[in-house]
Amino acid sequence: MIGMTVSKVAEYTGGTLHGGGGEREVLGAVRDNREVTPGLMFCALPGARVDGHDFIGAALEAGAPCCLAQRVPEGVSGPVVIVPDVAQAMARLAAACRAQVKAPVVGIVGSSGKTTTKEMVACVLARRYDTLRTEKNFNNELGVPLTLFRIGPETEAAVVELGISHFGEMRRLGAMARPDIAVYTLIGRSHLEALGDRRGVLRAKTELLEHMPENGLVTVNGDDDLLAGLECRQRKLCFGLDEGCDVRAENYRCLGAEGSSFTVVSGEHRIDTRVSAYGRHMVYAALAAAAVGNTLG
Repeated sequence: MIGMTVSKVAEYTGGTLHGGGGEREVLGAVRDNREVTPGLMFCALPGARVDGHDFIGAALEAGAPCCLAQRVPEGVSGPVVIVPDVAQAMARLAAACRAQVKAPVVGIVGSSGKTTTKEMVACVLARRYDTLRTEKNFNNELGVPLTLFRIGPETEAAVVELGISHFGEMRRLGAMARPDIAVYTLIGRSHLEALGDRRGVLRAKTELLEHMPENGLVTVNGDDDLLAGLECRQRKLCFGLDEGCDVRAENYRCLGAEGSSFTVVSGEHRIDTRVSAYGRHMVYAALAAAAVGNTLG
């Protein structure tokens, strides 16, 4: 978090501060009180089996500058920002944090391959920039805010994984992350019970584009029929093995357990490449990383 205080947390979330301490600095946030260290706010999420409100006292004792909660437990006197809904408050705060960031944000979207692609993109960008990336599987409406909260003054680029299973979720994630670059890995048959068919999956995942600037970049797997035909107001760039892709792999060779080798081709640039992990999907992740890396210099 950049320049965040307890008072600003209350302001951005529309909450009410109890217990004072408004001047305390907030460096980030966690949703597990066992992960609290001095400077990290504790988000007390209510759950079916465990209620985070039961651990507010422990979080404050561990050094949390404040807690974000829906009520103040009996006996707690430290700073607590009270909001009607903790998850919604986290989303509002995440959007406020993102609005302060000038560093480019890359959003990784798709039915599969998101984590691998996120890691490859982040590793490429880290060669030049101080790069933040999504940790663990924090890619949903509770995880994405935690990633955005970690953006600090030192962050020069951020790679954020975005995962959904229902219509409307990507729109809410997009309102938080507002990526400058979107990477679409694949439109598969996941979550069809809610999304209907592959075209439904595409429609749900492209809700993200509503929250991207017109001068943003949409980077897609050009070998995926639905993504290849995608029309958007942003600039579109395709990666893949097909000759028509803007960033493509030529001379692809599977090396078995040793991985694969290929040549990345982008305009006049040709880079001989070897990936030491097995599977053609690793080639697509590498091509996406090359496309983003080239875009960001």
